[in-house]
Parts: sequence; C-alpha cells; structure tokens
Amino acid sequence: MDIEEIFKFYRTEFVPAYSDLVGYIGDKPLQMVIELENAFAHISQYFNPELNIQDKDKNLEKAYDHLVRVTSRLSHG
Repeated sequence: MDIEEIFKFYRTEFVPAYSDLVGYIGDKPLQMVIELENAFAHISQYFNPELNIQDKDKNLEKAYDHLVRVTSRLSHG
C-alpha cells in the first residue's frame, strides 16, 4: 500500500459514491464526516518526520480502511 493507491481509491471509488449519495439525500451523513476526518488524521501521520517507516505504513493502512469503510456505507446505505 502506498499513498498513490489511497488517493486512487479516493478518486475512483469514494468520490463517485459520495457524489451519488449527497446528491440524492442533499446532506452529508455524520458517520461519513467522521470517517473522512479519521482517514485524514492517519494520512497526516504518514508525513510525520518523527515516525519510522513501519508506523507510517500502519497509518496508511488505517487511512485506507477508513475510506473503504465509509465507501461501503455510502454504497450500501
């Protein structure tokens, strides 16, 4: 897993599901906002110069997991 893969998933999977749902209901579900905040927090740790590569990689995985979870919820209601 690398940062490019996370953003590819974001562009190709999350954004279309997000756009469809928000366009349909006219609102942003709270859980979606929470998952995005959590993903961003983990991505920010990937760029933390004080972390070793293993911890950076763990944070990338966690960020990806948040995006997958929220995308799944968006796609399946």
